[in-house]
Amino acid sequence: CTSTLRPRRAAMAEQTGGEDLEWLSDCIVGILKSPTWVSPIASFVDERCIIFDDEEENKLEYTTCHNDFRMLVDDLLTAHLLELSLSYEQFEHFCEHGLSKNPRLHRILVEQLVGVEDFLVFKAMMVKRNIDLFREALAQIENNGGEVSEDPPLQNCRAAAAMVIDDTV
Repeated sequence: CTSTLRPRRAAMAEQTGGEDLEWLSDCIVGILKSPTWVSPIASFVDERCIIFDDEEENKLEYTTCHNDFRMLVDDLLTAHLLELSLSYEQFEHFCEHGLSKNPRLHRILVEQLVGVEDFLVFKAMMVKRNIDLFREALAQIENNGGEVSEDPPLQNCRAAAAMVIDDTV
């Protein structure tokens, strides 16, 4: 999906009632795999997952974090749609009509966008990432002979890992 073809293809899709959606499928897949989509989301999750634990009670800060995440994804989606010269309405039309022809893209979109709106899916994602980072930190500490280094993945989990080590010693 090259930038020079985007405006022409978007205009063509608009003229045909949006039924020429195959090119848009390719572009959407490209967006969802691009560093400009993946990096900000991954950074957000890594930086903010530390507040999430696996308790049933939901804290107010979870809701604030979820709202921030929703805004991030909305801003990213808007920016990418503008880059494609597509309106939000055209994207909605694509989601309603273009996904039936591409079950792989439908699955990817559902996986990525359900977590945005569904708080429980978002919380589960954040808890899982917190646990994953915690395990990575423990493995790093074990590999360093119990020494805590200043590697970026450890910054988020250093205190929690140190507490576990203190409890086991």
